[in-house]
Amino acid sequence: MRLGCGCVSAGVVAPAPKKPPGSPDSSDSDDDLFVHSTAAPDSDDEALDSYLRDRGGHLHDDPSEAETEEDTTPGDMARRRESRSSRVRAAGDTDAGEETTPLDLYGFPLRALDQAAIKARARCADTASRRSKRWQAYREGKPLPDDLSHESSREHRPEGALKTLMRKGVPADLRPKVWMATSGAAAKKGRAPRAYYKRLRSLPVEKAVRDQVDIDLGRTFPENARYNTEQGRETLRRVLLAYARHNPGTGYCQGMNYVGAFIWLVLQDEESVFWVMVCLLDDICQPGVHAPDIAGTISEYRVLHGLLAAREPRLQRHFEKTETDLVMIASKWLLCFFTESLPPECAARVLDGVFSEGFKVWHRVCLAMLKLNESALLRCDSLPDTMQTLQDAFRGMHDADALMRFAFKRVKRFPRAEIETHRARVMDVIAGEKEERERMDRERRRVREEREAAAKREEEEESRRAREAEEADGGSTESDLSE
Repeated sequence: MRLGCGCVSAGVVAPAPKKPPGSPDSSDSDDDLFVHSTAAPDSDDEALDSYLRDRGGHLHDDPSEAETEEDTTPGDMARRRESRSSRVRAAGDTDAGEETTPLDLYGFPLRALDQAAIKARARCADTASRRSKRWQAYREGKPLPDDLSHESSREHRPEGALKTLMRKGVPADLRPKVWMATSGAAAKKGRAPRAYYKRLRSLPVEKAVRDQVDIDLGRTFPENARYNTEQGRETLRRVLLAYARHNPGTGYCQGMNYVGAFIWLVLQDEESVFWVMVCLLDDICQPGVHAPDIAGTISEYRVLHGLLAAREPRLQRHFEKTETDLVMIASKWLLCFFTESLPPECAARVLDGVFSEGFKVWHRVCLAMLKLNESALLRCDSLPDTMQTLQDAFRGMHDADALMRFAFKRVKRFPRAEIETHRARVMDVIAGEKEERERMDRERRRVREEREAAAKREEEEESRRAREAEEADGGSTESDLSE
């Protein structure tokens, strides 16, 4: 499926506000807890080392230390039972005679998992079970900050213990509450006019938008039975049309359907899905990513190539040699925010980080996956080979702990100012390319106009000669008659 080619705009409601200059991603702080921490390594180090051993990788860090267990509580025992159930799902085990395919946490079937994937899923389930108790205060009523936002400054973002907890993964039962808070959706909903979402649903939307949304509803996660119900599809339809009305400048773009459906599978509340989508697409995402011409997506992948050149120059040189432009083969990493590329539980972990720390996490995860698969990518000598290698790598990344640890620890530190520098360079290049295209267009128009003018002169000359010939013939005829 080609993503980004079905963008359509709606003409209702004022456009969503643009990201101000002081947006979170323009901040110069990096807040790299894992890079600068002097604490002993935790179980994420163990997960990463285990993941690299399974892949035949090399270890570069000190040996990890397992997390210590606190006194077991009834809640811990219940979560461990859930962890065991998760391992059963991960391994694909079923009861005797049962023909049904095991499902993951969000209803996606688990098929053809190799032993490394089974091991990784089991390890992540155990780690999640241990860490879940650290969130118990929030289950018991501890409030999340009510002013979190990605719109203006980093003052209103998760910090300290909450930020660290989110990097290590939000428990599934708390994701609806935590995502609403950390994405800024709860604050944005609170500032919106009364019954804003309900009013959006009552407004008309262009037929082109409705038609494209209806086409894409059936294409979205066809393997997920939880979504593929009348309720699931109709809920997604209402959310996507409401967003098109909310932000008519963007309207609807392919890729939004995967984002909306995945968020619904996590949150299970229609209006909450709308507000989280609004924050993700309007506040966290870079401008123009889902625009009709996906110009923001194209420019952000150029930024990614710039970051790759600074950190993994060998791989970037190889991409240049093989004429590999990641936006041509992997645009859905951004258009779908990994929800159609990574295994669902891993995509949810990435979104935990994105909602907590902003768009820069997307760059970290991309660079992590490229670095983790560098050896395989360097062996690819064609664009199709590279595309298949990346697809297989993303689909097989079941170790969310290892991925996020690698993204925050092994990817070289880069401040937001560096990203902004790359963006400025990209915008200069794009402006230069636009100017060159306009110059070439003017030159083509000039040549075309000159040819048309020359053809017109030639046509007029031929007409003149024809008239003179006719007049000459007419004079000869009159002379003959007079004689």
